Amino acid sequence: MTDTQAVQREIEELHRFFQAWLTGDAPRGPGELDRCAKVLAPGFTLITPVGHVWGSAALLEMLQASWGSRPGFRLWVEDTHVLVSTPETVVARYVEHQHRDGSRTARLSTAVFLRLGEARQDLAWLTVHETWMAPSEESP
Repeated sequence: MTDTQAVQREIEELHRFFQAWLTGDAPRGPGELDRCAKVLAPGFTLITPVGHVWGSAALLEMLQASWGSRPGFRLWVEDTHVLVSTPETVVARYVEHQHRDGSRTARLSTAVFLRLGEARQDLAWLTVHETWMAPSEESP
């Protein structure tokens, strides 16, 4: 599998998990957040579009509290591109779209992955930086 395929697969799978979790379509119980927790590298950070910085504990706590909180929520990614690939890291950019309560948003996201054998596709999320952008006119 190429870096582009592995990164695209990881990004899409994790975002499908987020959608299922937030809509309540994913099972809820002990260990169900492991899919997310296992792919966050030590020192993981998420920089939100408004500039808040979240670590893995804050993200997982928010997810735990948010199961089923967004019925009808849709989340998808597109335009994934690998920007840099080294033996230790992969940097990628993608667009994340959300549709919730009749509103659509889009975020341009840049993610840095570490190559770790114990993570899915040998990739672990080190940091994600999101920036607001105008939503596209079409949705899948």
